[in-house]
Amino acid sequence: MIDGVVVTFVDVTNILAAEEQQKALTAELSHRVKNSLAVVSSIAERTLEQGESKDRFVSRLHALAQTHELLSRAQWTEASLRDLILAELSPHAVGDGANVRVSGPPVLLKPRAALVLSMVFHELTTNAAKYGALSAAGGRVESCAMPRADLGRAGRTRDREFVAARLWDPSDRARHPL
Repeated sequence: MIDGVVVTFVDVTNILAAEEQQKALTAELSHRVKNSLAVVSSIAERTLEQGESKDRFVSRLHALAQTHELLSRAQWTEASLRDLILAELSPHAVGDGANVRVSGPPVLLKPRAALVLSMVFHELTTNAAKYGALSAAGGRVESCAMPRADLGRAGRTRDREFVAARLWDPSDRARHPL
């Protein structure tokens, strides 16, 4: 037997309208930031003198814009560590991409961590392309994220560069510790 019933109606129209407005504002802000990065990049391209400093500055802006795009697609919630690393390494992939490998379990990063790590991976990739494994035919780069139980969802990354033995003197351990 039922003694009574309580029926509650909640009007969610305002909540849905607010969510739609927030999505629109986020999209507009993302568009403006993207345009701002493009303008700063263009100003740098046109005003800075040719040289390594200019190239490094402009490439960092492009890396930042690339990470911003990844975060925008995820609505600024989180970004995949794998996607961040691949975004940096993909321009250096040769043929089927066997010279560039990213492995490990999925790791999701908050926006601030993604932006910082994207700059780190950009610098590592740039160094590998100029002076390391990606600067020579047959060289390859591997990045493997390995979770640690005591860090929960966070993880650590181990990066290694592999260079074919014929490209360097194995006795020169100071320069090539592998």
